[in-house]
Amino acid sequence: MKQLILNWKRKSDELFDVVLPEGFSFRSFDGSLKDIDFWLEIVQHGLTDGKQDVSLFKSAMEGHADYLPQSVYFVEKSGVPCATISVFCNNETKHGYVHMVAAVPDVRGQGIGIALARFAVNRLVENGMEDAHLSTDDFRIPAIKSYLKVGFEPCLEGSDDFKMRWEAVLAKING
Repeated sequence: MKQLILNWKRKSDELFDVVLPEGFSFRSFDGSLKDIDFWLEIVQHGLTDGKQDVSLFKSAMEGHADYLPQSVYFVEKSGVPCATISVFCNNETKHGYVHMVAAVPDVRGQGIGIALARFAVNRLVENGMEDAHLSTDDFRIPAIKSYLKVGFEPCLEGSDDFKMRWEAVLAKING
């Protein structure tokens, strides 16, 4: 089944306040094998079927046309990466792509997701993007809520079943 798509359009230059819980901080990916291993450790919790090897990073990240090491970020808890997000920006098209957003289970439910979503929009604005998109799965309700809160909107195009699937997702969100 094709992943759902959410689109973002720049409406202002205003940036979000990004607040992480105490003991957490953002840092950039440094391109090292150690950071690739941290990334692989994080994404195995919901994005992949168990821990993969470096070939996943090469295909999913380095294989993307707009990949730059500085477009990959971690949230750390006490100095150890526990969440990741990538914000790819194409300076020619002014289109961004939010990619591979994940957190280890023991930090979920602490506000990391909304902080990541706000952080991503700030990177898009700071890099001059006019619009962006991301893809996600129907069952990622907490993540979808965060994306909606920062201005992403459901895309009904791309698959014949998107309208029906979005209706079901939004019904879960709206109770």
